[in-house]
Amino acid sequence: MGIQITEECPLKLINLSQIDNGNCRVYYRDAENRLLCYQQAKRGSYELFVCSRDGEPSHVIDQQAHKIDAFPSTKCATAIGFKSWYLYAHTGREHRVYAVFHPEAWVNDNAIAVDPGATEIDVTGTILGMGTKPALALEDNRDSSDVLRESAGIDEWIRYWSGPFQVSCEYGIRSYYEATT
Repeated sequence: MGIQITEECPLKLINLSQIDNGNCRVYYRDAENRLLCYQQAKRGSYELFVCSRDGEPSHVIDQQAHKIDAFPSTKCATAIGFKSWYLYAHTGREHRVYAVFHPEAWVNDNAIAVDPGATEIDVTGTILGMGTKPALALEDNRDSSDVLRESAGIDEWIRYWSGPFQVSCEYGIRSYYEATT
């Protein structure tokens, strides 16, 4: 059964290109292959610019109309600051990736659903830290998707659930990436 997205999503997915720690910039490319960059504006915040061919910011554009495919994987100050800011500043559902945690308990050697039932969890930081291809490769209810319950900000009861459980993530991940392509 394939996922069908019926709503038109106005957000544009932009793809990570490079990082310039010296100028506090994170570069992305849009579907038209334009170079864009997030550049630190005020302490702790960033603005999204369209850039000239040589990578210099030209003019500010609406960052709320764009969402990123991945965070920079480097551990430089710009990458760390950008990731923290992005997760704080982009709180709307259209900028977030969600999975569903299903707690279970063993009854007569069968795992059954228990209270509080299916619980939505925000896994944006983990998914954007992986990048598009590895994130889209995650499958529901597999060991690879189980790590999502360890994402930053997850409730402790989920993180330390001692019984059986399942994590459904495919729909949330595909919705984030494919709604804009």
